[in-house]
Amino acid sequence: MDVELANNVKLIGPFVGTDDYVVCVDGYRVPYVRVREGTVGPTEHFQKTELDPKAWDVTVDGRMVWSVPKAGAGAWFALMANAMALAAGRTCFGEHARVNDPFGTRVQDLTPTPLRLV
Repeated sequence: MDVELANNVKLIGPFVGTDDYVVCVDGYRVPYVRVREGTVGPTEHFQKTELDPKAWDVTVDGRMVWSVPKAGAGAWFALMANAMALAAGRTCFGEHARVNDPFGTRVQDLTPTPLRLV
């Protein structure tokens, strides 16, 4: 059952044989991200793991896990997608993403500017 969130974010899933959802922002899948229903426990207060109806558990790159409140998840996923795209050398996430190479800028001419003291 797909889940529509704010900021044009959609969670697609869960898929057969897993509880994972795929995150899509503006119709583009966010890579390296898995989302599941949030869980609580086991802790000193809970003897077993229970579902948390107010949160999503987000796994990034199979290594880092965050618990994200469902109320602000749309904005959080959109921010995360753009941050990941920028870290990968893109200008943004989605349709208008371009390769951002600040080291590939060409210069026509560099001349010294005379210094004028007033």
